[in-house]
Amino acid sequence: MAALNTSVHASQFSSRGASFSRFTELAFEKAAVVDIAQNLLDRRPLSFLQVEHLVNNVEPPVLAKLVEIVHSVTDVSGVRLRPLIFVPLAKILEQHGKDKALDIALLRINSVARGLSVNLSSVFLAIDRWHGNFERDELLEVIYAALSQSALAEILTCVGPSTSQLLKLEGNVSGEEDRLSRLDIILANLRMVGIGSIEGGSDIEIHLLAAARGFSLSFGQEVRRLASMRSLGRGQDKAGKQAGFDNSFADCLLAISDKLAFTGKLNTWYPWAKNCVDSFCLDGGCVLGVQLLRAVALGRLLLPNISHVRAPLSLFGVKMAHVALSFGANDFGYAALDAETADLLGISRMSDCVDVINAQKVYKLLIG
Repeated sequence: MAALNTSVHASQFSSRGASFSRFTELAFEKAAVVDIAQNLLDRRPLSFLQVEHLVNNVEPPVLAKLVEIVHSVTDVSGVRLRPLIFVPLAKILEQHGKDKALDIALLRINSVARGLSVNLSSVFLAIDRWHGNFERDELLEVIYAALSQSALAEILTCVGPSTSQLLKLEGNVSGEEDRLSRLDIILANLRMVGIGSIEGGSDIEIHLLAAARGFSLSFGQEVRRLASMRSLGRGQDKAGKQAGFDNSFADCLLAISDKLAFTGKLNTWYPWAKNCVDSFCLDGGCVLGVQLLRAVALGRLLLPNISHVRAPLSLFGVKMAHVALSFGANDFGYAALDAETADLLGISRMSDCVDVINAQKVYKLLIG
């Protein structure tokens, strides 16, 4: 296998308008990323060996500096935070039937609308699940009616299912032997009620099918912790790899870049983990905050043209999500508009998050 070229020196690095200190250039040279930095400046794709080097060997501060290069040559969208209302619609439908379910959903949405103290340009509706002891058409009818009849009708959008939820829906479609044909029926049904996005999941084949049908895509990529508890303090696993990424992480990012990014429908990429960063796992399965920050940086570096790299508040927390902005994140995901949504989903309230975005605006004004 060919070795990564580490003979490129900082003196050969042409900044092309990006201003870096001599210290930063020396850090690039020491980390053997000068050629990577040059490719990023020239907006050229990275080789597999360069990607492998970034994933396995490069420290977070250097990744953050490389992200600065991407920001200097790419128009990156401003920081996004989406206000969310949660309605356990599937549970309501199972317990009360279609007609009462609509009344209960409207009552819930309208009560939140009455409590709003600011004007919002968009609000998002999340439901508990997309399958259960009811007909699929009943659920879609209630969603459509709730979207069109609520007090927030002009600005309310339903968050679409993930690819794993689509697979569960697809399993209930009869009359079609081909899996893709069944999925196509589900996507057509979603379109009919105004749902135009796939929210999460890592099945590239389903994402591609949805993109071909005009859906906007959010891709969630799992981050797994490989290190043992003994090595957590050192931040390396037994093989010496930074923050414990396995090869599949890089492979998945490259596949997204090769297959999904060019559809023009991939709007958001984000890392996720089964355990929050502040949880303690006796089996060593917890994910470190630094690992998630590295994942965010890698997402921005390998998907430079994507609109949003998300640091989900539900996983990162408000403070670390703010730090993630320096690693390439520009999307905090969803924040609850009311206390009930915050409690049921375990996410921060909108009022607790606004100061983070305002602080970032002040920071940009200070540094220019």
